Formats: sequence, structure tokens, C-alpha cells
Amino acid sequence: MPINAGNPNTIQSPINVSGLLDVVKKIKVIFDIEHTWIGDLTISLLNHSRSRVLLANR
Repeated sequence: MPINAGNPNTIQSPINVSGLLDVVKKIKVIFDIEHTWIGDLTISLLNHSRSRVLLANR
């Protein structure tokens, strides 16, 4: 996905999960990103209530 050059320069890629019978306690996240300068990337997960878990901030 290309990143829009405008502000806020973000990409959102929703992953909808349904049908779970219990609370998710552990997940494994793998991402493969090609970017010219990794120093300006922040990668995080947001839940349905917008709570954020930071995965990478370089």
C-alpha cells in the first residue's frame, strides 16, 4: 500500500475478528515493510475501543 504524502501520512489496515468465545490473551504479529527510511515509522495495533499497543517506533 502506498502512503499518502499528505498529513497525517498514515495507513490503516483493519482486521476484523468475530465469533470468539473468550478474551484474546495473546497474539503473534508479523509484518514485512519496505520503506526508504525506517526511522520515521510507528506501528501499532488498536482495539475496538481505540486502545493502542505500540509494536515498533523507530
